Parts: sequence; C-alpha cells; structure tokens
Amino acid sequence: MIGWLRTQIEADRATADEAGARTWRYVPTLNAEGKPTAHGLDLDELLIITDVGPQDDALLQPAEAIRIALHDPADVLARCEAELALLDAHDPKGGDGLHCPVFIEQTVDPASPYQPAVPPCRTLRLLAYGYRHRPGWDAAWVPD
Repeated sequence: MIGWLRTQIEADRATADEAGARTWRYVPTLNAEGKPTAHGLDLDELLIITDVGPQDDALLQPAEAIRIALHDPADVLARCEAELALLDAHDPKGGDGLHCPVFIEQTVDPASPYQPAVPPCRTLRLLAYGYRHRPGWDAAWVPD
C-alpha cells in the first residue's frame, strides 16, 4: 500500500507542478463603477478565464470555476508535500522495518499491553482512503 500511495501523491504533485504551481482564484470582474459584472478565474492577477456564468454557452459554470480555484496547483502541491511527510514519518522503513515508527515512539512502556501498529498503520490507511477511487486501490486497506 505504501508504494501505491506514494505513487498517487507524487503523480498529483507532478500534475500540479506541470500546471505552473500557481494560485488560481475565483474573482469578480468589475465594471467602470466598481460593480461586479462577471466572475472569472484569476492566475497570479492575470485574468485567464472570464467566460464564467450560468448560461449554457459559458465556458465554465460558476460551480466549476469555484471547484477549479479550490484545487489550484499551489494548494495541491502543499497538500502533496504534507501527505508525503506523513507517509515518510509513518513508513516502517524509518523504524524497525516492521512497525510504524510513530507508534513505536509512542510506546514508552515496554510492559504496556499496547502493541505498535503493523503497517500499514491507521494513519496511512486513512491517508490512502482519500485515493480509493483510483486504479490499484485494495479494499483490504480500508481503515478500521
């Protein structure tokens, strides 16, 4: 699962990087009086898509433009970096090769009945669950 998950995250990161790694915003277009006349997608203060509206012939519907802006390359890159850091922190290769090193670290009392999580730990299962609609997902990875 860890290899599959890393592949998914790195693919998203590469796509966002190829898209320019910039921030996109859903912004109003103002008329001469300063009133909004339309909305568009703004890329680094350069309006790139202005044909956004409820009309059937509009390039984008408002909900589509908002969704694009919420998943802009800069945000995707930030999420990918955070997810890869979680993956690295919980990868058993960073510990004894068998158990999640985060859970081993949290087990300070060797006499405790608590046993460290065997990979993939719950944290990685939860992280992978967000990618469950992609090819290669295994239902056995569903978090408890």
